[in-house]
Amino acid sequence: MSSEQDFASASPKSSTFPFRTPSTSKSQKSDLITIVKAQTSLLVSNINNDNFERTTTEIRSLIDKHGQPIRQHLLRLLLIEQAKNLSRADGSIETAACRLLKDHVRLIVVENPKLIGTLSEALVSVCKSDSLRDLDLERLLQQLELDPVDQVTASVAIYPAAKKEFVSQASAIIRANLPIVIEAIGDASSTKAIPDSVFESYLTFFTTSDIEAVGVTLQNVESLKDAVKTRFASNSLPENLKLFFQTETTDTQNDMSEAEQHSTLSKNMQELGYSCCTSVSSIKDVFDRVGGEIQEQDVAQVLGMMARTHTDLGADGSGSDQTWDVEVFVTALNETQAPNLDWVKVMENLDYEHFVIFDAKGLEIVTEAFRKSPKVRPLESEGRWERGEFRVLFEVSSAGQDPFPAEVFFGRWKHFQGQLSALYQMVHASPEVLNLNTCSVQRVIQLDDFANAGAPIRLAASQLAQQQVNCIDLIDTIVNLADSEVFEDIKIFMERIANKSPEI
Repeated sequence: MSSEQDFASASPKSSTFPFRTPSTSKSQKSDLITIVKAQTSLLVSNINNDNFERTTTEIRSLIDKHGQPIRQHLLRLLLIEQAKNLSRADGSIETAACRLLKDHVRLIVVENPKLIGTLSEALVSVCKSDSLRDLDLERLLQQLELDPVDQVTASVAIYPAAKKEFVSQASAIIRANLPIVIEAIGDASSTKAIPDSVFESYLTFFTTSDIEAVGVTLQNVESLKDAVKTRFASNSLPENLKLFFQTETTDTQNDMSEAEQHSTLSKNMQELGYSCCTSVSSIKDVFDRVGGEIQEQDVAQVLGMMARTHTDLGADGSGSDQTWDVEVFVTALNETQAPNLDWVKVMENLDYEHFVIFDAKGLEIVTEAFRKSPKVRPLESEGRWERGEFRVLFEVSSAGQDPFPAEVFFGRWKHFQGQLSALYQMVHASPEVLNLNTCSVQRVIQLDDFANAGAPIRLAASQLAQQQVNCIDLIDTIVNLADSEVFEDIKIFMERIANKSPEI
């Protein structure tokens, strides 16, 4: 029997592992939620008219005990099932899952309207799925028995995040129902409970979106604002709404999103091509051309651009310089911006819309940049007065002393596709590019657990412990991404991981 087989047969036995004091670590809580989600999925898959009451009671008990993550997971499961049901010839037949979905939607809309955001998030997730392109969104919302206000609330959430197929459907629902919504908001006698967060989502959407593309006029938006003000006529506006009624001020960047404001450096470098990165002086010229202080967001977008375009950029970079020289870029930053840059924050700011890592070289660009960066920390007790301000001094350690902050890529990102692409490359990375076992992560297999095991098992454990997937945080993040619009990609990813490292 091979050492791996010895390990696989022995590792499930509880006697193999030493006793550990129970704790309530973040990882254990995450593991518990993952298990409860799986339990909820099983209950939903087996629900029928005969076991409906018992199953419903069990599910409500899980939600009461474990809260929003389970409610969100349940709604998403049921919405996907109902969406698939609508595409069938007998889609008008109400299934047990449909009954359960309506019950929970009713609980939200009637008994706890503040949870309408949870329903909207679940709908957004469904509308991002590639497998549900033929979904009739209006029909689905009507089957959920949502009134015009709740239909618009859901559509406003769906519009900016959904696939193109659903954007036009969401627009149509908004156009058709907005006059009714405005009237309902301004009706002082209305008993409809509308949370402040819903008003905020409306005002944010209609003041930042291309309303002409939606089919809404400025007059509609002003009427909505007037209705909201009428709603709060006897009370002061909530703090989260006051911003929308202040006199607007403009400057040269008001029309740019935060992400766009920080893309100037990366756009300039991409236009100039690889040649702008051939020397420290040439990249400094680009810094001068762009002007202003370079911040973590700017650097993150440059690294993302480099990761995407490290081959076949064309432009002026064609010729002898066939890719980006990351070391030159970081050296120029070190000489001009080092005391002001937090490189962990640079990694955190990779969570932006256009970030994606297509291959191993893309990941290498990101990890190499961090390795070449100085590790800067403020000396809180030291500083000097300069122009009337106390300037904190910084201590700069030599490059590469700190491990790569892999934990930044775990947890919940705003942009799932970029996060998934990074995780995929991390799992398949060579140790020279990234070794998760040297990072600050929790491990599935720890060699101390096998101190008293036989030599073959210790050998197998040692081999498995060196694998990239020997990381609890990584696995937790991948499992939790199954509750997002990338769930189909996650399914394939998890199958590959299971085939590659079944013991872990």
